[in-house]
Amino acid sequence: MALMGIDTHASLLEDMFNLVVELGSLLKTLDDAASAKPKIKKIRKDDWNQRIHGGDRKREWRDW
Repeated sequence: MALMGIDTHASLLEDMFNLVVELGSLLKTLDDAASAKPKIKKIRKDDWNQRIHGGDRKREWRDW
């Protein structure tokens, strides 16, 4: 009977250790995501007119 208690205790400690390892991995992932630079590119008005109107510079982005 006493051996079952030790085995259960060891299994519980192993599960707790695995949880701590997973938590550390999750925290590292969150830290990496928080420190990443956004990949959003600003579009200038000239670029917008070129893409939308095919180079028709007479039309402005406000004419849309």
